[in-house]
Amino acid sequence: MSYQVAVLRSDDVDPAFASAWDALPPERGIQADFYDSHAWLSSWLQGAGPAVAGRLRIPAVLDDGRPVALLPLEARSRRRWESAGASAVDTHRKRYRPVLGAEKPEDEALELLVDQVAAAGVRELALSRLPARDPATDALLEALRRGGFAVHAHERSNDCLAVVEGGWAEHRRRFASYDRSVRTKSNRLRSLWEVSLHEYGRGAGGSVTDGFALYEELHQRSWKGSLAGKVRRERLELLRRTERLGWCRLYVLRVAGVPAAAHVWFRVGDVATWLSTAYDLRLAAVSPGSILMWRAQESLFGESPPRLLDFMPGDNPQKDRLSPDRAPLLLVEAARRTVVTGVTFPVRRRARDVLPRAVRRLRRGRDPRPAERPRPVARTRRVEVAPGAGTLPAAALELDTARRRALAVVGGHASPEAMAERWNEGDSWWLVGDPPAALVRLGAVVGALAAVLELVLLEPGFLPVEPLLGAVAAAAGTRITAELPAEHADGEPGTPIPVHQAVLPWPASLTDHPDSAA
Repeated sequence: MSYQVAVLRSDDVDPAFASAWDALPPERGIQADFYDSHAWLSSWLQGAGPAVAGRLRIPAVLDDGRPVALLPLEARSRRRWESAGASAVDTHRKRYRPVLGAEKPEDEALELLVDQVAAAGVRELALSRLPARDPATDALLEALRRGGFAVHAHERSNDCLAVVEGGWAEHRRRFASYDRSVRTKSNRLRSLWEVSLHEYGRGAGGSVTDGFALYEELHQRSWKGSLAGKVRRERLELLRRTERLGWCRLYVLRVAGVPAAAHVWFRVGDVATWLSTAYDLRLAAVSPGSILMWRAQESLFGESPPRLLDFMPGDNPQKDRLSPDRAPLLLVEAARRTVVTGVTFPVRRRARDVLPRAVRRLRRGRDPRPAERPRPVARTRRVEVAPGAGTLPAAALELDTARRRALAVVGGHASPEAMAERWNEGDSWWLVGDPPAALVRLGAVVGALAAVLELVLLEPGFLPVEPLLGAVAAAAGTRITAELPAEHADGEPGTPIPVHQAVLPWPASLTDHPDSAA
């Protein structure tokens, strides 16, 4: 077969070529990867900006103008090129490999890619995070050696994978421990609130753009914080482009109608890849992220069982449980052979590794903000309520397991155990209102007076709080006092009690209690 070769720039890729490029990754079997698509590359360039786009070089092997093999690179200098978006400093790309259209590589195509790199005058080539499990990796390294490059490769990290054999039933049996854990958590959650799964993209419930708005909101409420402007642009563009390709799946778990967790997945050919998760930290006590992880996989298997689940490089406890099939990712340095090439590789590699770490340390150490000013003194207003006739019903809560779990969730605690660590001996909880409007933690009565220690508002903006406290005073038969956050700066200095705005309503199944007020 007579192929054509070229080194393309970003402006050389027209819509027809981009479409043909995006058709290649799904043909790679268990090596299919959304990172190999033009959809990913163009999304990354949109976030990276025109300067990076100007450095893009794409050695290409073509068949009648259509792509057969591609190697997207970034020209760091005239003599040194690196894998696009996968350098040691730029961590947007977690994996890199040549773009091909078959599971097994074609040696001729890879050799032609290497010839294009050499013909461009490149003396040093840095390739980051090549998967050792991909036969294209060994084939590319051999092509580089045959093309006159000395090659040094070492392991730096690893893939997190689960090879699939069979359907959903077999998958559940393989990960029986996780399946049992999720079923237990789901049953507990469903006993308190309605739980539902919503999918965006692929012609389901709504567009990916609709789902992204929920994902972004949950991302901000998670431990990750707000999406940075550059990352936000890149991710949203990626989801839009992959939605058009039919790859993107955005799942949202709702509890009592409230978005609790979101997952972004891609289905590319035989591979389902989990890109990102975000959940509302205030709902951590019911593990919405873990529940959604399993529900999303069940939905993906329901389409058709994938051959591989890809959980992306990186370590966390969830990946440890779900990705037993690990394979190294390689950092590769290739240089045109000279007398000293082999001797200097380790030194150059250490220099390449040390510089990005030093940059990151400098970034962490640099504080663009002015020196922190002393925090303002908290201001409180003291409220004292006598046990008169309450205008709202109030009832003491019997703190069984279900109510403790519900209390932890509506109060935004990490778990029932973490919540209870703040309690004191003699504390009691009171449910106020019908329907429930608030939860009040009351300390032990000392000298005919009890202090309010915590307040959870179940209805948005339920103010003033005096009627709520009056109901508790009437039901408890004692005067109560509360140090509330001051509404104005002229309040008294002090430590106000925690006042939470509940994310979820109090479960209806827990309000019908023999001790409840009529």
